[in-house]
Amino acid sequence: MTAEIIINKAVVTDEAVFDYMALTGKPLQTLVLKRECEEYITYMQKAGRLNGYYFRTKYYDENLDRMLMLFFYKGKRLRMIQSWNLWGVCYADDWSQELEESGAVRVWLKTKIAELPQEDDWAVEVRVKHILQTTQKTLFENILKEIEDAFKCFGDKETAKEMAFLQSHYFEHGKRPALKKAKRNRKCNKRT
Repeated sequence: MTAEIIINKAVVTDEAVFDYMALTGKPLQTLVLKRECEEYITYMQKAGRLNGYYFRTKYYDENLDRMLMLFFYKGKRLRMIQSWNLWGVCYADDWSQELEESGAVRVWLKTKIAELPQEDDWAVEVRVKHILQTTQKTLFENILKEIEDAFKCFGDKETAKEMAFLQSHYFEHGKRPALKKAKRNRKCNKRT
């Protein structure tokens, strides 16, 4: 009988990123941390020391030259991939067994960030601005209809991409219904 192969995947949550930034004032190097945590989790699993849905471990951060405490919860399993969610980060000196047993650590870890700071993606903003400036429109409210009509009549793929991008960026969460895929109107004049 062969042993089941499980691939462990570390997921760095927004809460862990927030904790790290609040502690250090520096951004978290998530790729390095994920790789090292995945190696550690796999090692612990092979050694038979990874049981349950929660564990904590110390992690030496070379950038800070300090020991951190990382808190993981078992996530979803998809076939042979087991995810482990990093829910919290604190200095190792700040953690104590008394805090763990009293439930203070659990309350802290289960606290979700209500609103993360909204960071605008400058590339998205530049592209949307370009689309809005180059699109011929009569009314701003009808811009999606005009782009859809241009696509139906002329079969312009670039316009379709712009329409999809605008819809996903500006109108995805609004009350507007999604644009439906329509058959090409054969009565429209083709471009020359």
